[in-house]
Amino acid sequence: MENKSTLFERYLSGDISREELQRLLSFFEEETNGETELDDRIRQVLDDRDSDSTDPDYISSMLERNATKLNAVVRQEEKEVKKVYRLSQQQWLRIAAVFLCVLVGLGYWRFYDSSSDLSVATAVDIAPGTDRAVLILDDDRTIVLDSSALGIVNKEDVVQYADGTLLAAVGNSERLILRTPKGGQFRVSLPDGTQAWLNADSEISYPVVFDNKERKLSVRGEVYLEVAKERNRPFIVESDNQRIEVLGTHFNVNAYRDNGRVITTLSEGSVRVTHAQTGEELVLKPGDQVQIAPQGRMKVQQVDITEIVSWKEGLYVVHDQELGLFAKQLERWYDVDVDMSTFNRQKLSAVIPRDATLATVLDAIALKTDVQFRIEGRRVTAVKK
Repeated sequence: MENKSTLFERYLSGDISREELQRLLSFFEEETNGETELDDRIRQVLDDRDSDSTDPDYISSMLERNATKLNAVVRQEEKEVKKVYRLSQQQWLRIAAVFLCVLVGLGYWRFYDSSSDLSVATAVDIAPGTDRAVLILDDDRTIVLDSSALGIVNKEDVVQYADGTLLAAVGNSERLILRTPKGGQFRVSLPDGTQAWLNADSEISYPVVFDNKERKLSVRGEVYLEVAKERNRPFIVESDNQRIEVLGTHFNVNAYRDNGRVITTLSEGSVRVTHAQTGEELVLKPGDQVQIAPQGRMKVQQVDITEIVSWKEGLYVVHDQELGLFAKQLERWYDVDVDMSTFNRQKLSAVIPRDATLATVLDAIALKTDVQFRIEGRRVTAVKK
């Protein structure tokens, strides 16, 4: 049986079977320092400047070869039991991160190596977003949350950080608002144990204590929810033009108003979505996505869940997405204005790490398209190469 090093070399070359890829992943998952060793191996490849591994053509070729095999792994697992699919989704995100370590390394060298053509023109780079949010109480007190606290937990009449540190007594409040700015994200455990992840420029409003008949909250922006199961107390999510009712499930709500529609994607369980204006109803199954325009009908389609929820895992996974749409995500995460000019409709397929600097991300996009970028202050403009 091949050892780890042999399988890793096959992985880099793209000449690896589905079974071998799963075996390689198991090596790193089973070992205590598996992730550290994986990082070290990637860095070793990136540091070997004399090898073909830093050549742009080699990198692009490797990405294309491996993408087909990785998709085959995910699609095959998707046909099997749902629990296995959830595991394969995590595996996919880990593998995608490996690809981007290589891709971002390439972007770094292309950006700072004076011997190569610049894809991004900028005097000052822009850092990615971080864990940032404020908690607003009924009396309009605003608490700036600790970015290193790994989220907050609501317990009865108090709110505390995930490590148990007391944040505030909220017994006299009826509702709380958790709000992230542009360039921010945050996690919260709600009073019933439901877990919520807020993307940039988003907010949720929820009661200090859910009542005995239902659990209700409102959403603006983008939120991923893992709802605690309670058979006799439904969970209600309200946003512009829609109402979602669940008993226990995982789903993503994208209710950014500049999208012109509300998008709900189900990853596990089932939900009933109601159009707030027309009363039309749909019951979603895993993989379903429903889009609701203010006055339009509900449109449902099957989508790749990995692409939708990847932001929660620290990545953007996009497949044939228009640059104009992806630009909105960059605007929220980096707190910038992006003008894609005549390139709005051009399609992009890529895996983008959310912890990369803006110039590095733009350089990675330029590598996959015929667009380059100019950064002036907090304004980004796309221009033809």
